[in-house]
Amino acid sequence: MRILSLSRIREWDHYTIEHEPVTSLDLMERAASALEQWILNSSYSTASVAVFCGKGNNGGDGLALARLLSQRGKKVTVYIVEHGKMGSPDFQANLSRLHNTSTDIVFLSSPEHFHPFAEDEVIVDAVFGSGLNRSAEGLEAALIHHINSSERPVLSIDIPSGLFADQSSKGNTTVKATYTLSFECLKLAFLLPENADSIGQVEILPIGLDPEFPKLFAPDYRILTGDHVKKIWRPRPVFGHKGSFGHAALIAGQKGMMGAAVLAVKACLRSGAGKVTGIIPVSGLDILQITVPEALVAINGKDQWEQIPDLTPYQAIGVGPGIGTGIEQNQLLQQLFSSFKGKLVVDADGLTLLASSSRGLNGLPAQAVLTPHLGEWKRLSPAVTDDFQRLEEVKKFADKHNCVVVLKGHRTFITNGKGENWFNVSGNNSLAKGGTGDVLTGMITAFLAQGYSPMEAAQLGVYIHGKAASFLTADFSTASVLASDIIDVIGLVMPDERQS
Repeated sequence: MRILSLSRIREWDHYTIEHEPVTSLDLMERAASALEQWILNSSYSTASVAVFCGKGNNGGDGLALARLLSQRGKKVTVYIVEHGKMGSPDFQANLSRLHNTSTDIVFLSSPEHFHPFAEDEVIVDAVFGSGLNRSAEGLEAALIHHINSSERPVLSIDIPSGLFADQSSKGNTTVKATYTLSFECLKLAFLLPENADSIGQVEILPIGLDPEFPKLFAPDYRILTGDHVKKIWRPRPVFGHKGSFGHAALIAGQKGMMGAAVLAVKACLRSGAGKVTGIIPVSGLDILQITVPEALVAINGKDQWEQIPDLTPYQAIGVGPGIGTGIEQNQLLQQLFSSFKGKLVVDADGLTLLASSSRGLNGLPAQAVLTPHLGEWKRLSPAVTDDFQRLEEVKKFADKHNCVVVLKGHRTFITNGKGENWFNVSGNNSLAKGGTGDVLTGMITAFLAQGYSPMEAAQLGVYIHGKAASFLTADFSTASVLASDIIDVIGLVMPDERQS
């Protein structure tokens, strides 16, 4: 699935109009029909409806929806923001059609005209839409505050009013939607945490735009899907043996932090690596041997990582979970970077050490996979003012340092800085718990050891990690899921080569 900019979506509309052919008014009717069906199939099907419209095409969508609902016998009241100017041609056409129904129409020229909401009323927000190029002010800002104070469900058409599609809306007055009902594809604004309070739950409704148009160009961003994961997945050969699937190592753990090593090593094994070695301190030997008997162990120091071991057996190494952030670890990390020629994942304490290194990032091996959460990322890169700027910084960072960055979050972002930019939408907030990042490190390390490219390994790890969380929370509370639970179901959500 592609994420399109506002300008591309407008081009898609025009392309459909020219090539189908169809009129813009007919496209608006399709959008209204899709909205009508969604409402009729929802828990709001019996509610009365208050539709708030600006005079642009978003307002035209609202008018067309109001007419269709009214013709269904629903009680609908339309409120139009009035500044004494004509609306867009399609708005005016739909206003004329609406006059032929019994819908009540109220023109709002000042806040004194705002009405209280009925207890059974659902609000439809069609004030601005995605064409907005300025922050809401005056009458519109007052109306947005009125809607937000209603304590009623709010359905925003296309995008919550006041929210920009392709740039930060920090400081804007925005509608706080219960649902955002958008069309054909996701917008970038829907995927960034700064907009979480505005967008509510996003539903994408098809309206019959020409499917050929998105094939004409490479999108700036894509959604990681199960279909894509299946395309890059390699079934294990029937005559394969443990040597066929790589030898991975996890440099992890110190006294008091051996849980991180256990989780990373076990996840690496679950994700298909042929052999996995935990490079751990002596104090963690019994813990790892008892909890993960399938793992090999290389002893390294008494209570923490103290020396560079022989790295020649390993195709991939994951470093960082629970190793500590002292001066000695910093020096050892730089030695690891200079001596290891295989594939590398850097996470957790490894990222903190990387950010504090006197050598900076100059020693980072090419095509390393970095897996920071937001706090770790802020140590690696200069502060930015909003999430849109952060995306640009992550892409520039990955390009400059020739690495893959996995910026972890509710919508994890994966980039190589060279045009491959992916958002993952599998998973949920059950992953917001200690240890889940260690599990992901083990998974990505396993896929690297099996021969996947850094970008492929990151995609597989992130998607399957999220899929495991979704699988678990089909029956259990998101609050109750443990990182070890994720490991236990990895095999249940992986692509199944038995069906290949």
